[in-house]
Amino acid sequence: MSQVDQLRVIGSEWSLNNGPAVGVQATATHAATPGQRHVVTSATFTIFNFNAAGGVYIVVRDGASGVGAIIWQGLISSPATTGQSNNLVIPFGSDGLRGGYGNQLTIEYLNGQGNVQQTISGNGYMECQFP
Repeated sequence: MSQVDQLRVIGSEWSLNNGPAVGVQATATHAATPGQRHVVTSATFTIFNFNAAGGVYIVVRDGASGVGAIIWQGLISSPATTGQSNNLVIPFGSDGLRGGYGNQLTIEYLNGQGNVQQTISGNGYMECQFP
């Protein structure tokens, strides 16, 4: 691979946040930009228990909510004690978790959960395709 093939051009930074009502799936999508791809540097997932215990899968998708290819997944558990929360911070580092060029990027829980509130936030930057 030549040095030109390895060149990355860093574009604008972005952040996503979503904290819907109790029982509603948290999901946030950053729009696609032609010739650029999303690089996720961190994601934070928080789950609050309002009288339900259990776990729910969390994902980062290269594409739209519910249909984009899953490029990372994990599981976060709702605490057993009502009124408590669990927080999961995932640092993907400066090299980050890369999506495909020209695709949306979505960070989300796979489903809502009754009596539980989900929140998400994500940070990253755009990477430009070298001509």
